Amino acid sequence: TAGTQRAMDFESHRLCTIKAKQELRIGTWSILPFDIEHDANEPVAFLLQSTLGYKVLYVTDTKYLKYKFNGITHMMLEVNYIYEQMQENIKNGSVHSALANRIMESHFSLEHAIGMLKANDLT
Repeated sequence: TAGTQRAMDFESHRLCTIKAKQELRIGTWSILPFDIEHDANEPVAFLLQSTLGYKVLYVTDTKYLKYKFNGITHMMLEVNYIYEQMQENIKNGSVHSALANRIMESHFSLEHAIGMLKANDLT
């Protein structure tokens, strides 16, 4: 996205800037970036659909998904922590509380991921 490009201060003739909810095509794939919740500049996740019937959800670096999806054939989710384990790590000092709070405020917990899976049609 333009926000990511600005944050990275990166220029290249090969750079293709994308926008949330603006579909693009690469070969036999239709790719729909969509906005997500994260502490970055214009973060997106992706819904990919192929002409062969595959429907792939790719989600990384988000706290939760505000959208529901039907007919997903494959899903790739980044899950960053388990709430109880994070609390234990804070308590025993293996994770600093400031880092733990940042992670918990902007990344998927296992509990949120399970809730997202339950909220979507996985048939």
